[in-house]
This record gives sequence, C-alpha cells and structure tokens, in this order.
Amino acid sequence: MKITFILPGFFICGGVKRIVILANLLQKREHQVTIVSHGGVSCGWYDNKVPVVANNNLDEDRMPDADALIVYECIKSEFSSKINSFDISKGKKYLLVLSYRYQKKDWVDYNIRLKKFTKICTTEWLRNECDNLGEKERTVRELLLTGIDEEQFHRVDKFDPSYLPPEGTVIGAYYRKDSYVCFTDIEKAFLKAKIKYPNLKLVTYSRDFDAPAISDRHYKNPPQEKLKEIYSMCNIWLCAHSIDGLGMPPLEAMACGCCLVTTDTKGNRFYARHNETALVSEPRGVQKLSDNLILAIENKNLRNKLSKAGEEFAHSLKWEDSVSRLEKILNG
Repeated sequence: MKITFILPGFFICGGVKRIVILANLLQKREHQVTIVSHGGVSCGWYDNKVPVVANNNLDEDRMPDADALIVYECIKSEFSSKINSFDISKGKKYLLVLSYRYQKKDWVDYNIRLKKFTKICTTEWLRNECDNLGEKERTVRELLLTGIDEEQFHRVDKFDPSYLPPEGTVIGAYYRKDSYVCFTDIEKAFLKAKIKYPNLKLVTYSRDFDAPAISDRHYKNPPQEKLKEIYSMCNIWLCAHSIDGLGMPPLEAMACGCCLVTTDTKGNRFYARHNETALVSEPRGVQKLSDNLILAIENKNLRNKLSKAGEEFAHSLKWEDSVSRLEKILNG
C-alpha cells in the first residue's frame, strides 16, 4: 500500500513522535511510505528511515500519489481546506485526532468537520469529541491507541554521575509554559508537600525552556536516550494538565517505574486509573493534588503497588499492535 503522512515539521511532541514511529513501522512492513512536511525536514531525535518531501504550501502537484493520505489534526485550516480538495489519486483522506482542543481549537474543530476525511482517534475521549461534533459516521470506531518502546523506556538502576542522586523521595515533572500544563499547580502541590517533607527534590525536563526556579535539577532538551534515566531517578511523577490528547511523558514515566500522581486530563483515562495505576484528581485542584502527592510519599506500599501496576500496563502497549490497528483501518 502507498501511504502518505502530512506533518507540520519534526518538532518533538507526542503527536509528531507517534506518527513518525508509525510511518517507520509501516515501511518495515513493506508499505511504500512518504512523509510530506510543510515545516522542517530534519528529524535529529529519531532515526527516521522514511523519505521526506518538503512541500511548504502543500501544493497538490508536489504530493505523491497514494492509496491513503494521513494528516495530523493540528494542521492549519487553510492547508486542510487545500488537502480536502485533493484528487483521489493522492489517497483516501484520514485525519489523525491526537490532541484535540488543548491547542488551536479553531483549526482542530474545522479539520474534524471536513467531510472528506475519515477520523482516526487515539483515545475514547477523542472519539467521543468527534461524535459530539456530529462526526460519528465519519469516525473510525477502532482506537489507534499508542505504543511504548520497551528498549527506550524501562526502569534503570544506574544513572549518569552528573544526575542528581535519588536521596529520599524525588518528584519528577515535565516543564512547559503552555496554560494547559498548569505548572504553577505542580509548584504549589510540591511546595505544600515540601513543608511536611523538607528533603523532597524536584527534577524537571523541558523542550527549549530554561529551569523553573523551583527545580532542584533541570534537563533542557535531553536526548531521547537519557529520558529513561530522568524518569527512573524519580519515585513519583507529577502531572497537573487541565486537558491533554493523551500525554506521553506521564506514560513514559510509568514505564520507567514512577508512581503517577496526576489530574484527569481526559486523554489519560485509559492508563491513569485512580487507585489502580495512579492517583488521580480533578484539574485545577491544588489541594487534592497535593493530598495525593503526600499520600504517595507517605504510603510506600501504595506507591509500590501503583508503580508496579502502571509499569506493567505501560509495557502492555505495543507499537506492533498499534500499527496493526492502523493497517486494519486502512484496509477497511
């Protein structure tokens, strides 16, 4: 099968990362795969083997012929209008719904409502959102879900000597300045816990941002192979997003043995189940978030139970299963 993916560049985020992984796995299964980018064409964080075509304006005459044309939902509205009118020779049109509503809602609403696109969702919540926009008949009922690379994300016992040693309890968090990340809630919950447990440490990492003032150790743009070391040095991973399409850092942290303390981001409901794989509270509720954090610190048996269950669940998510689901969808 000839398959074309359209990406807005190769910046690191969960949606782009999942699409690049799926494209490479499909190519390994002997599909003829091309990635068309209207942003950058360099993918330094992943060993991409799929041919990349630069097409900044997404002109139809520069688009390869294909059986399936798969578009990332976050694409600009003016580009999606253009793609919607492409000739059938460019492939049957699919829209991957990966992050709906937390960024550029007007673009995403418009893209989801385009009639020529069949919508493919990664979580039940995203599928329900498509249904609520009146797109049930054009939304695939099979969930694409995600995978976890066990070679990349697993618990490790030894860290680079430059890393902060795990003395006592170490809390980890992903630092980003977007409003939906609610990092101020993470700060407040951590400080409430630190009043009771002064030896607490906070480890953070980010893409492109310098360290927040509260962080004891910060890693800016860490290479992908170092992420498991950052996660593994943390006893607890703290997340306070108000909403998220799925949320890869918390899931990766779970795969590395962290106990997840998180808010209900809607997209994380399939892996963050309260008192089963995580401690979950409502978004924008600092008191409950800090209560759950203190509970995870104090109750080591509960923390170990949740981290073990979370680790097992994360490693049950196989990329090969995800690509098989996508093949099933495309073969219709």
